[in-house]
Parts: sequence; C-alpha cells; structure tokens
Amino acid sequence: MLTSKFVPTMAEGGNAAAAAGSQFIGAFDPDHFTRILFHTSVIQGFVTGIVAGQMGEGQVSAGLKHSLLLTIIAWATFTFLI
Repeated sequence: MLTSKFVPTMAEGGNAAAAAGSQFIGAFDPDHFTRILFHTSVIQGFVTGIVAGQMGEGQVSAGLKHSLLLTIIAWATFTFLI
C-alpha cells in the first residue's frame, strides 16, 4: 500500500512544492524510499522470526526456521509484486 499510494503521492507533492519554490519535503526519491522499505521488511522478518521461536518454543535457535521463512516472504514480495 505504501509503495502504490504513498510514495507516488509524496513524489508528486515534492515536485509540486519544488516547482512553487517551497522546501516542503526537499528532494524525495521514490526509488530510495522503496529500497528503505525493502530493507526494513527483510530485517523485520528476520527479527520477528527469532522472537516467534523464543515465544513459541522457548529457544532463540528455534526461531531460525521462522526467520528464514519470513525473510524469504519479504524478499519475494518486493522482488515479484512491487
């Protein structure tokens, strides 16, 4: 939702503000923002998997299978869908 609605709107707003001479948000690079979202999603998937293993089975090492799965899901979503 962020990459399909928010990012293009912010890019248009930044361009319109720059054309009007305002320093609303400065230079907004949609590709850079999308890359930040990708890295954040991959890191969150990894850490959330570890937490799920700790909470579900009582061991951090048990969360590695969850981490691997969630990291792959985040990567695949950004690679194939966005």
